[in-house]
Amino acid sequence: MAVEMETSLRQELIECQRARSEFIRWKLILVAAVGSAAFGLGGKDNPKHPELLAFIPLICTYVDSVCLHNDSRIMLIGRFLRESTLASEVARAYEQFCDQHRAKFYNEGFALFISSLFLSGVIASLGFAGYNPEATQDPWHPMALVASGLLGAAMTLFLSWNYTRVQRGNEPVQVFKNRPKPESK
Repeated sequence: MAVEMETSLRQELIECQRARSEFIRWKLILVAAVGSAAFGLGGKDNPKHPELLAFIPLICTYVDSVCLHNDSRIMLIGRFLRESTLASEVARAYEQFCDQHRAKFYNEGFALFISSLFLSGVIASLGFAGYNPEATQDPWHPMALVASGLLGAAMTLFLSWNYTRVQRGNEPVQVFKNRPKPESK
């Protein structure tokens, strides 16, 4: 029974890590695709649509958030294996080792957040550069780029701060709580 539980938890860990890698890959693909569409790199017939760039910080924030969710699941399973008397001694020792050396695994999270902050900053800068209050055309898309870039940067900083809290063993700050309603008597 304990061996089956440990095996299924290990399999869930592997699936979470695989899903995380897929999301990071999709982040790159989606940012490249949206950027190409925005700049009209699909050919002569494709007009330029710089307002599409406003979606890039939102894409980054979404992917970062899902990756953090997967990280939380991975750490929770590891914690269970470390503390469970049902887990084998080897599993507990391995998870204890991982917990003690977790700081060495920061590069992926660092790259995740820095790329999102960089892209959000670029988008906001493009909006500031393209904003002309005296333009005869509707200047909504430069302001959309500014708003999207600043919102993306703020959300990335919040996710990074929350991620650091979780890495240090603190409870994450949850904006939306997913708890069942108490039963009424």
